[in-house]
Amino acid sequence: MKPSTELFELVKSLTKTEKRYFKLFVSKYKNENTNYLKLFDAIDRLKQYDETKIRKKFHGQHFLKEMRVTKNYLYGLILKSLNAFHSESTIDARLKGLLMSAEVLFKKGLL
Repeated sequence: MKPSTELFELVKSLTKTEKRYFKLFVSKYKNENTNYLKLFDAIDRLKQYDETKIRKKFHGQHFLKEMRVTKNYLYGLILKSLNAFHSESTIDARLKGLLMSAEVLFKKGLL
């Protein structure tokens, strides 16, 4: 995977609603993922991907030392949030959710 260009293209392909959902999705983890949000916002503002601009913007930040790892992790986080965002939109997902809820209630004896 070429994380730089693929990450940029993924971020740019997101709708406003998906971007908002991603930020809410990541905010569940509080301080853990603030660097990922910063990187996400920086990439989102770019017209063309330019890693030197990003490195200049975050000069001195710890996550720049492992930028490749950070970008790969961000890519994975975006995909996880997209899966969660779109999971409720299919009938199969809703049925699975209902079945899982029924199973949990059954195991707890709470029919």
